[in-house]
Amino acid sequence: MRDDKDRRLREKQRAAELEEDRLWDAAHGPKFTQLASWSLPKMESDFAALMLRDGLDREAVVSLLLAMRHHGDKLYVGFSEGEVAEVSATVDMEWAKITGLLDQFRDDDE
Repeated sequence: MRDDKDRRLREKQRAAELEEDRLWDAAHGPKFTQLASWSLPKMESDFAALMLRDGLDREAVVSLLLAMRHHGDKLYVGFSEGEVAEVSATVDMEWAKITGLLDQFRDDDE
């Protein structure tokens, strides 16, 4: 009998939470848009695409991404050539997708 009451109470609470979430979403839009699942390359790629679409130049986006990689490390003094190349390639790839440059290299057979 007690378990049945607890189950009904949990169901009522869950229904109230869902209704509260629905009302909040209707008033404010979705609470959270997750572009990447904590995958650094995917997050950097998504960020680069957004910044490029907002009008930042590629060099500025590369600088931002590099700064974001070690923002909490006060002792970090510089970036390796590999990091710079990796971030630059990410930004260049996103730029190529946005500008349609990659479409030139697509096979017509696909």
